[in-house]
Amino acid sequence: MKGLVHIYTGNGKGKTTAALGLLVRALGCELNVYYTQFLKNGTSSEFKFLNTINRNLVFGNSAKINKFTSNMTESELAITKDLIIDQFTENIRDVKNGRYNMVIFDELINVVAINLLPISLVTDFIKIRPESLEVVMTGRNAPDELIEVSDYVSDINEIKHPYRNGIQSRKGIEF
Repeated sequence: MKGLVHIYTGNGKGKTTAALGLLVRALGCELNVYYTQFLKNGTSSEFKFLNTINRNLVFGNSAKINKFTSNMTESELAITKDLIIDQFTENIRDVKNGRYNMVIFDELINVVAINLLPISLVTDFIKIRPESLEVVMTGRNAPDELIEVSDYVSDINEIKHPYRNGIQSRKGIEF
């Protein structure tokens, strides 16, 4: 099977949820999935649950980021950029071996959009990935260069969100 490239982008809720739906479908077909998160600290509810699955799912190294980038100093951003580049380099080294049917880069688009990861590293990887590898990327503000090299692009837009009415994020729903 030829692997295709997916993007889930936009300002709406559900990008990671959609990618995890593909993960569940792939695991249900006994495909091997490699999952990694960017800009997250590994404490989300989905991550906790996924850690209980011990068949056909491998977690890539994720740089643990415990602060929003908008609250970081220039020095912290420089350190974070180095961590993100190292993480992506290690992740692609892991999936180049052809062992995996799918790789999910959760929030990868965000790190590209805020210049913490050069887009050329991502597009170069997409061009040389194993032919059968399905690539899934999530995050806001997908740049045109990523859209051009993708096969599926879903723009998830917010039409209404309870946050706008003062309702804070709820455990098990938003995180």
